[in-house]
Amino acid sequence: MSRKSKKTEGTSFIFQDLSGKRWSTIRIATIIFMIFTVVVSSVIGVSLFKNPNLAALELEEESNITSINESITSSSEDSFQVSLNNQNAVSEVSEDEIYAFYQKDDDTSKSSLVENIESLGVVIPDWYNLTSNQTITKSIEDEIDALAKKNNVKVIPRLSLESASDQETLHELLHSSKSRTAFINSLYEQVKEDKYAGINIDFTGLNEDDRQLFTTFMSELYDLFYSHNLQVILTVPPDDGAYDYSSLSETVDRMILMLFDEHYEASEPGSVASANWSQQILDEFPVSSDKLIVSLANFGYDWTVDSEKQGEYLTYSEIMEKVSESDLKVQWDQDSRTPYVRYTEDYQEHIIWFLDAVTSYNQLKLAMEHGIKGVAIQNLGYEESSFWDILDDTTSIEDNVSELKTIENVTPIQFTGDGDIIKISSDSEEGLRSLKLDREGLISLETYKKYPVPYYIERFGGTESKKVALTFDDGPDPTFTPQILDILSEKNVKGTFFVLGKQAALYPEVVERIYREGHTIGSHTFSHSDITEDSSLTLKAELNSTQRLIEQITGHSTNLLRPPYTTDADYSVDELSSVFEFQEMGYTMVGSLIDSRDWESESSDEIVKRVTETNLGNGNIILLHDAGGDRSTTTEALPEIIDTLREKGYTFVTPNELIGKDRNDVMPTVEESSNLYMVFYKIADTVYIFLSKFGTLFFTLAIIIGITRLLFLVFFSFKHKKNYKNRQRKEGFNPSVSVILPAYNEENVIENTIHSILKSDYSNFDLIVVDDGSTDQTAKIVSDRFQHDERVSLITKQNGGKSSAINRGFNESNGEIIVIFDADTSIAHNAISLLVDNFSDEQIAAVAGNVKIGNVRNLLTLWQHVEYVTGCNLERRSFDELNCITVVPGAIGAWRKKAVVEVGYFEDDTLAEDTDVTLKLLRKGYQITYEPNAYAYTEAPENLKSFIKQRVRWSYGILQCLWKHRGALFNPKQKTLGFVGLPNMWLQYVLQALAPLADLIFVVGLFGDTTKILTFYVGFLVVDLLASLYSFRLEKANVKPLLLLFVQRIVYRYFLTYTVWKSIISAFKGILVGWNKLKRSGNVKLPDKEIEKGA
Repeated sequence: MSRKSKKTEGTSFIFQDLSGKRWSTIRIATIIFMIFTVVVSSVIGVSLFKNPNLAALELEEESNITSINESITSSSEDSFQVSLNNQNAVSEVSEDEIYAFYQKDDDTSKSSLVENIESLGVVIPDWYNLTSNQTITKSIEDEIDALAKKNNVKVIPRLSLESASDQETLHELLHSSKSRTAFINSLYEQVKEDKYAGINIDFTGLNEDDRQLFTTFMSELYDLFYSHNLQVILTVPPDDGAYDYSSLSETVDRMILMLFDEHYEASEPGSVASANWSQQILDEFPVSSDKLIVSLANFGYDWTVDSEKQGEYLTYSEIMEKVSESDLKVQWDQDSRTPYVRYTEDYQEHIIWFLDAVTSYNQLKLAMEHGIKGVAIQNLGYEESSFWDILDDTTSIEDNVSELKTIENVTPIQFTGDGDIIKISSDSEEGLRSLKLDREGLISLETYKKYPVPYYIERFGGTESKKVALTFDDGPDPTFTPQILDILSEKNVKGTFFVLGKQAALYPEVVERIYREGHTIGSHTFSHSDITEDSSLTLKAELNSTQRLIEQITGHSTNLLRPPYTTDADYSVDELSSVFEFQEMGYTMVGSLIDSRDWESESSDEIVKRVTETNLGNGNIILLHDAGGDRSTTTEALPEIIDTLREKGYTFVTPNELIGKDRNDVMPTVEESSNLYMVFYKIADTVYIFLSKFGTLFFTLAIIIGITRLLFLVFFSFKHKKNYKNRQRKEGFNPSVSVILPAYNEENVIENTIHSILKSDYSNFDLIVVDDGSTDQTAKIVSDRFQHDERVSLITKQNGGKSSAINRGFNESNGEIIVIFDADTSIAHNAISLLVDNFSDEQIAAVAGNVKIGNVRNLLTLWQHVEYVTGCNLERRSFDELNCITVVPGAIGAWRKKAVVEVGYFEDDTLAEDTDVTLKLLRKGYQITYEPNAYAYTEAPENLKSFIKQRVRWSYGILQCLWKHRGALFNPKQKTLGFVGLPNMWLQYVLQALAPLADLIFVVGLFGDTTKILTFYVGFLVVDLLASLYSFRLEKANVKPLLLLFVQRIVYRYFLTYTVWKSIISAFKGILVGWNKLKRSGNVKLPDKEIEKGA
């Protein structure tokens, strides 16, 4: 019969419930709670991904543009004829002869340069300018300079006029020989100093009267630069009488011909570079082909037909924006082989002639037929990216013509309008066109099938009048938000608060006050999430949870949203894809170009200055924060900001007023269909507030108590060490001792244990082995091996449990002192002597020995070793000083027999009989002490299954003892036991059970006050490590196992948490946890050299 069944049938035990009513009641309550939790969680979960019915704000202005789809010619025949058999034709353009005009401080130009740098030979940045006083100013971008040099691309800066009005300066410079010489020398020194490969001269708009002088200037410049091995490149327009092309060709290394502007702003409407015109220019251009570079561009002009108004310059992206937004039609002109668009606006006819990658392809092929040396991209960054696929391999460019069919966005983001309220009018899409080639490999027909659509960002809310809006992010905060509301109320100003869902859930009363006092509320996501990192589902959950909370608290929804980290004007494609997604949910984005940066400001004056001076005029919306840290400087600055701006003539409005909307437009009343969600959100919010506040309090107290406890243990263990050295030993004290060894199925270890006991240096003892109904060879081994040793006696009995075995030994013993060992434990030769020495003091009823792990063989046993050293033994040293040791371990403990008899022996109503009898002795007024040098080496479980079995039994037994002796808790009669020993046991039990909650709070806390949480946690770990090092030093143990202390404190702790909860559930059920006899390995080994007295 097993110990479990024997126990159940024969006796009652703590937590026993034969009726089973307790567990039934708990189970029913648990099921009801789980159903309630599942229902609430399900409704909340559904609401996270079911978008509220938000009506998007109407911001667009009606378009008055209408497409004209009729062609400008009635003939569809191709009038362009060419025969590509020029003997000067080149088969390819060298990479070294591909040039690009980089535009300074232009992000679009920079992006293209970075992407295509490996395809370039020369970059020409517009970094040098001729000023009105005939000097050179420069604005070099080090980053671009370094990029070019890193990729072995030549940098030849462009020298141009600083402004169109400087034509007179150029005229005066050219007419003075002295001025020319001085300027040329200065230019040379500048290029030499900057270590560039040469200079590009681009004096567009040259006066025809200066034709000869300009040639002279170029000749003098070339002589100097050529003599120092520096290149001279001249950029010229086609067919311009101001340039003596033939003579100039002798004064340059390369001449860049801008192959466009057949028609331009001031001319009548027409093709910007027709095929016939391009062919004619190349045929007649009087410059040797080995110096000729053709510059190509993608842009156009928008002319008002039959009007004296000049045409408007448009980039290719702007043209695509106009045709896609207004649903216009791009047509192909067969005569010029260039595209155009016709439309009417305000009853006036317009026509746009433009150049794209297709026209650049045709021009390149014609230019290569004329033997050109190279090609240049005129406005880098504003070309179609597909043209680079042509340039990458010019050996047979018609083979790559299919790359032109896909039209990528030249600029992925386009801005229109003014203001801080943002709307994306379209999602980003690539365009598509079909192409037809003639027999010469030129494109004879281009048809746009789909237009490329970038992210069009429309700005609203901009105003000429002095209106500004105050907005506050990251709240509400229970301290600073009410202070800000008080200031706004005093100053009669309405603000807009972009609240975080997690903060609104914690402080609903503050949100309610914001709305009640007439302010506007917007969403700032739930957790201050970075929308560029969020998935679609996460974004929905962030926004919908915050929206539902605002609805539940105020009864109104909100259309306004300010995503974290996106208040400035620089939006990435990743940001805009998320913005477009939440815009589809009905939100309107509110940015802010007047950023106070109060979160990093050290003084209120700094905030005031940044708002009222530095950034004022950038926009209309001011960004401040009412939470997320100490906002005292913000509250100090706010009244001064309001007063200062009013003195400057500004009035305060809300963002919705900037776009002509009132608060009801952006915060409409919640629809009845959302009432169900509001009820459940109220329930969830109440629970969230409780758990958040309780959890934070619990985590903080747990860390503080943990640190305090460790310091307490270190202090008293140090005191114990000092007092132990002075402990008095009574000479000649040699009482009779009976050693009791209870055993059940211990055949693998019993012999070694007995041998270690018989080697004891204490002489006056006998050994009683109590075999508790073993079913193996335990009794036979004892009888056969030790029958001739008169110190050893064997008692066999029916299985009745460890307590009954110990009590049987007590009754059969003759010793005054009883020493009990576990059957799997080997002892040091002086252990019994050291234990017995302490009984010279009559008040001492029991002595706890020092238990060590004797089979440290793997990670699990190593962690148990660390636990014993840093936990059990350190605690016993400390509690010895206060006489509140709560357990004399069964592995090694000595007992005064009469005291144990007095308290009723070892009872079997708990599984922790050693803890139970220890507590009974303490409650009786006896003293329990600790003998740190009485070593016992016990066998620890070597696998997880055995470990869990053992610890469930221990946890259940300790819980039984805590409940049994609950009357001693905080009992003034019990002193240190009631106020130190038992509270410590309860604390360890509760903290162990709630360890997952502490970890969850820690992780969640990292998203809030990270610094505070980490400070507490790291502080605890440091104190824990120092206390552990101290414990190992006390035990004179190798500290190497502490290298894994952090891992042990996490992983090992969860093993213990599992055992605690399993024991709690068993207690609820009212059943007894079985002994679950562990299989012994017999791997316990005594150390080669035992540690002597002197702990």
